[in-house]
Amino acid sequence: MGKKLFTKIEDKNILFEQYKIFVESADTISKRRDTANQFYLALNTAILSIVGYLNIFQQPSIITIGIPIFGILVNFYWREIIISFKSMNACKFDVIHEFEKKLPARPYACEWDIAKEGKTNKYKPTTTIEAKIPLIFIAFYTITLFFAVYLVAVPLIFRKLF
Repeated sequence: MGKKLFTKIEDKNILFEQYKIFVESADTISKRRDTANQFYLALNTAILSIVGYLNIFQQPSIITIGIPIFGILVNFYWREIIISFKSMNACKFDVIHEFEKKLPARPYACEWDIAKEGKTNKYKPTTTIEAKIPLIFIAFYTITLFFAVYLVAVPLIFRKLF
């Protein structure tokens, strides 16, 4: 990868300017990921509010079944987006590491090496943790869905039997 990327760049100033732009673009992806996470957390808050309202004030119906299904789908796609951002950032940092091979200092590569070596055994990639949050919501919505189906189905079955 390095040979293709740097075949004609001889000027270190140009290389460093390109490096700075690329680091900023990696930071932009992280900010976009944060914005997406805020959106999905707000959406889950709204869905949970609707689920709570329906469970308190409404008789079980198809809506009480549909809302948890919607929540499951939302969180499935949220998790996919988190994984996509993780892949995008991984690619960006691979290129940043290639840039650093041509520069006098390699701060990102050094930081990553220290984290991987376990010198900071508390390190866990943020996206690994973030990707688990939608799974928690999916588990909750799945339980809610089973409960809603039970509340809708049992009265229907008893009406037909008796």
